[in-house]
Amino acid sequence: MSANVALRTSPSARSIPWLRIPRLPVTLWAGLIILAGWTLATLFVPLISGRDAEAVVYGTRLLPPSPEAPFGTDSVGRDVLVRTTIGFRYDLLVSLASVLAAAVVGVLIGALSGSGPEWLDNAVMRIIDIIASFPSFILAIIVSVALGGSIGTLIFSIALVLLPLHARGTRAAILAERAKPYADAARAMAIPPVRIVLVHLLPNSLRPTITQAAIDVSNAIMITAALSFLGFGIQPPTPEWGLMVNDGAAYIVNGQWWVTFFPGAAILTVVLSFFLIDLGVKNIRGDA
Repeated sequence: MSANVALRTSPSARSIPWLRIPRLPVTLWAGLIILAGWTLATLFVPLISGRDAEAVVYGTRLLPPSPEAPFGTDSVGRDVLVRTTIGFRYDLLVSLASVLAAAVVGVLIGALSGSGPEWLDNAVMRIIDIIASFPSFILAIIVSVALGGSIGTLIFSIALVLLPLHARGTRAAILAERAKPYADAARAMAIPPVRIVLVHLLPNSLRPTITQAAIDVSNAIMITAALSFLGFGIQPPTPEWGLMVNDGAAYIVNGQWWVTFFPGAAILTVVLSFFLIDLGVKNIRGDA
């Protein structure tokens, strides 16, 4: 009897708040775990291996995967594992920066369009329509070719591609919020229009941007890799995934598959992780 009482009163993980595991969707957990794995890899693999991503080791070109080089070496003898893990930093940096820039500028444009006079709304939306009328990848190539290949140009071109989605989403949300009673009450109290937009309407209109963020990052990673693969993005010898796939494409026919396979698999897994995170967030909100 006393043993049963002891079992009932003994603390468990469920009864200790800081040991509880949040009940999040499996898809969200899977996406976060994949991202966490890549983050740990990009931090510790180069340190543990002691190899530089751009160091050329003569006599070791196109070696297959082995205990010394688990992902093999590329066409000039560089370690593919180290380059792949460091490439995560570049692709994620470009993608996050471009999504952030598109979101900030898009929200401001959408708020200006949705809260301004009709003539301004029409003018702004026509410009957004012109940008959106171009196929996204073609527009990114045009901008990259016109401005030259660099990380800054890549961020700008991808942000320009993603901009219309955020501008339109914020505009639609602002128009919906303007019609609600609290907005009418704020106008009746003679609150300045700028304050109404910034303090009342805009905070309630950010849901489309937040919802779009995860899927935008995955799209930005694919555009980054594709532009670099074609030579319009990040330039050699930077260890970027698209560049690495391009570098190994010529050797697949000779059976040296690892130069292309591992950076390609990296693109796939990271893009998949953001899709899973987006799906998990939608499941939490009940949108899926």
